[in-house]
Amino acid sequence: MLKKLLFLFYLLTFNQSYAIEKVTAEQIEKLKTMENSKDRFLEYLKLPKSESGKRANGSINWTYYGTTISVGDEAVFKEDIELSSYTFDNLDASGAIFNGGVFCTAVNFKNRAKFTGANFKGYLKLEGAQFNGSADFSNCVFENTCDFVLTSFNNIVTFYNSIFAQKIYFHKTNFNQNTIFEKCIFKEVSDFLTTNFAFDISFKGSIFQQVAKFRFANFSKITDFSSCTFTQQADFFGASFGVRANYANTTFSQEATFRWAKFNGSINFANAIFAAFVNFKYSNLVNLGSNANFSGATYTSEENIKYIPQMPPASVNYRAQMKKVQGQTARESYAY
Repeated sequence: MLKKLLFLFYLLTFNQSYAIEKVTAEQIEKLKTMENSKDRFLEYLKLPKSESGKRANGSINWTYYGTTISVGDEAVFKEDIELSSYTFDNLDASGAIFNGGVFCTAVNFKNRAKFTGANFKGYLKLEGAQFNGSADFSNCVFENTCDFVLTSFNNIVTFYNSIFAQKIYFHKTNFNQNTIFEKCIFKEVSDFLTTNFAFDISFKGSIFQQVAKFRFANFSKITDFSSCTFTQQADFFGASFGVRANYANTTFSQEATFRWAKFNGSINFANAIFAAFVNFKYSNLVNLGSNANFSGATYTSEENIKYIPQMPPASVNYRAQMKKVQGQTARESYAY
């Protein structure tokens, strides 16, 4: 009997979905008849959802707790939604489709914010927002410009497996807990200028199809860019790296600059591909010794790696760890 009571206490206290009444077809129909996107969105947030697999196009399909009704037209918001300076408690917009813009400047998310599988077709503006609980943007599609300038993520945040089709702005954004951007696709310019990553950050397996700007970004803990592809320029000018930075198996198709970068721990470029010019000028790479690894990395000409130090004065000959492959010499950029 005691075990049953403890189990019931657990369900009601820690697993809120069991304490929620079933979502009815009438509630869904009510949502469909609400014309104002803002009002319907706020009503939609009240319905708890559970993941039930993927649609044929790869997006997440959702069902409501206590029912077999799938997310449908009631989750499509055609007009702009403006909720600036709004305060949310627990937000679950999983599977929502925003055909219009979403303007949530200076919004406060007090607890969890869940946008898993959402599709943002319009402009997304979360400038100055405060995420105090965990934030989940995994498996999202961002078809328009995203603005997270001056936003603070004060808890764990994930953008795992999301697609950014237009420019994104994380300029002066604060990530104050572990952050995941793994297996993302950035189709346009990604702006992480002066962004602060206070804890571990992973971009593992992501693809940057246009210029990636991490100029003067601060990576305080473990930084993982392993198995990434930078199709255009990778700009880490003046960036600061903490405990460990990992670029193993990463491809730099165009110029990569770590000019004036500061490495406060170890850095790993094992099996990286430098297909063009790579610039470590004025960085402290020369002082890292065995804390820097270029084992198996490839380059196309000596000119392209002239700012990777070799003895003397480096205590480790990094170039000797690398191997040359066929390719053309890329011209150094002086736009710094």
